[in-house]
Amino acid sequence: RQQDRTPSGRCSVQAMSTLWTSSLSSSLVQRRRMPLSVLQECEVAQPYSESEALKPDRDAASGESVVVYTDDREAEETKTPRILLGTLLGLLLGLCLHILAQGLAGLEKMARRVGLDRRRWSAKDKVVVITGASSGIGTSLARTYAAEGAKLSLVARRRADLERVCEECMALGASSAQAVVADISTEEGWAAVRGAVPAAVDLLVLNAGIAMGAPFVSLCEQNQAMGTMKRLMDVNYIGSVGVLNACMGSMRRAEGGVRLLVVSSVVGLVEGVPWRTGYAASKFALKGFFNTLRVELGISEPVPPTVTLAYPGAVNTPVNNARLGTGDGAVDLDLTKKSMSPDRCAAIMVAAHAVGRRDVFYSIDGTLAGAIKTRLLRHLAFFFPAGSDRVLARAMRVGEMSSKKPARRQLMAVLRGAGRLVIAGQRWASDEVADVSGRLSERVSGRFSERVSGCFSISSSRGRRGSGGEPLPRARSGLALTSDAVAEAFDEARE
Repeated sequence: RQQDRTPSGRCSVQAMSTLWTSSLSSSLVQRRRMPLSVLQECEVAQPYSESEALKPDRDAASGESVVVYTDDREAEETKTPRILLGTLLGLLLGLCLHILAQGLAGLEKMARRVGLDRRRWSAKDKVVVITGASSGIGTSLARTYAAEGAKLSLVARRRADLERVCEECMALGASSAQAVVADISTEEGWAAVRGAVPAAVDLLVLNAGIAMGAPFVSLCEQNQAMGTMKRLMDVNYIGSVGVLNACMGSMRRAEGGVRLLVVSSVVGLVEGVPWRTGYAASKFALKGFFNTLRVELGISEPVPPTVTLAYPGAVNTPVNNARLGTGDGAVDLDLTKKSMSPDRCAAIMVAAHAVGRRDVFYSIDGTLAGAIKTRLLRHLAFFFPAGSDRVLARAMRVGEMSSKKPARRQLMAVLRGAGRLVIAGQRWASDEVADVSGRLSERVSGRFSERVSGCFSISSSRGRRGSGGEPLPRARSGLALTSDAVAEAFDEARE
């Protein structure tokens, strides 16, 4: 090779040694043909030319003897960029996989925090404490968790009913069932719960509560308003917080972290339900307290908490018969026809908590139409509070939940309200479009008139004479200039 020659005219031994390699079959090595006369000028040419790997051959074009050899230096030059490129691609692929793994882990953690993790939690051999378990939804919850094999601690005031429920739970397959007789609205009841629960509590179900069904004005007239309000807050809100305080240490020692299932009410979700003033206040207090507690535990606890709030609607339970404010002015609700059974209500909230749901929304009257109304009223109360008040005032009438005709009236009222919103939106949109189009037409007409006036000023030169007395060109040239300018003005106005 000419570029590898030394000043003496011979190839260096080092340069020639790089030309030969035994890896003739490598795909990275390029095979070439070199004239034998060039090889014979080097000291090392004769041994290599006599080897079996380099047999002289006759070139068909020139007739000169040539030797097939391998250029390992060019192979190294080709192989180095490929190695660097492969290394860079490997590092890039590893970085992408690392970022993907970190992103998936972050999404899983986020999903567990916000309640989107669908891995079902099993209550088998887990300690479950349920308040208000002697009747209604509490009894149905105890039966549901007993069928899963949980270790139950049932809290209520009535001993006979509580022991009966414990026997039913043992028959359904519960690992154990303990009856804790306590009034959760008192400090003695909280102490009884603290002394009865095990060292680790896997799930606390706060279900105990009382209701009311009378206008606040009638309670004031009977001098029962403050006593009723205080009793409602003591049981529904303060009692739940007191039981939580008694069990918090045991819940933090559980392996799965703090797990809470709080039974609220649709009255604590939809604002403005009449004849439930104190009851709504206590349920909204539960919502605010436990939504804030969820965030606090997510910050302080190593394991993200699972706090589920359930908002049942009309459920056929004894709580409606034992509600406060049943004197003069009380509202009687017939829940035998349009309501949900307590077993169905309990099954829904147990399944929702098992997959980590944050909120469980129910139908307001146990029907599909009631479920739609519940969701509509939530958003209606947020965006149009006055409209929500009117809808609730028309809907919640005496005996309406057991009658079909008022339900149709309520649906028609909702449809009429939606129609009014659509009409108002169309009017607003048409006014805005008219205003914008008017301003645009003014701007376009102004610019168009300016351009057209410029065209007429150009065309007005037709018929005049030049400085030498000759007439200026008109006819075709003048008309063409004017028409082009007008066309440009039209195009600009259209744009």
